[in-house]
Amino acid sequence: VLLVGSCQSALNFGGGVHHAGPYWASGFCVFNDCAVAIQWLVAQGLRVAYVAIDVHHGDGVQNAFYDSDRVLTISLHQDPRTLFPGTGFVDEIGRGAGTGFSVNVPLPPLTFDEAYLRAFEAIVPPLLQRFSPDIVATQLGVDTHYTDPLANLALTTHGQLALFQALDGLSPRWLAFGGGGYAVDLVPRSWAV
Repeated sequence: VLLVGSCQSALNFGGGVHHAGPYWASGFCVFNDCAVAIQWLVAQGLRVAYVAIDVHHGDGVQNAFYDSDRVLTISLHQDPRTLFPGTGFVDEIGRGAGTGFSVNVPLPPLTFDEAYLRAFEAIVPPLLQRFSPDIVATQLGVDTHYTDPLANLALTTHGQLALFQALDGLSPRWLAFGGGGYAVDLVPRSWAV
């Protein structure tokens, strides 16, 4: 439906597993629905931008398209020196035809709403405008919240809502996936805001 334009956005709350590779599971991810969906869209001839705001770097998606100029991957995540999977450094920029199409924004522990949003606004909209994707796919992990027990960023639900609103409208079509979130009472509240 999203492909033919009969809707402008689609959301899979149960998706967003982004660490697995083609031959291995990783980080609670047995498969990688983000990479599979993006690969299918690329096979249909579309340019896809992937924006991940999960606290963990989306290594599986980055790896899947590291050599491609048809997919722009942008990941904002906690500093990989302090958190699994230990990837997502600024010098990971792609390879071959994909050089420059992988963008990583590692953020220090305790990054709060205003600082996170400033980094997002400085990087994501200009890159998407320049890349001009047909579809933006997003991974909306809410493990960036200050109460999440597995990470150390300090966003509030207000900051998460501001990110969701900023992502809305950055492309004519939006494919959204859920993602991480390990404070069980917080996850539905974050996605419902």
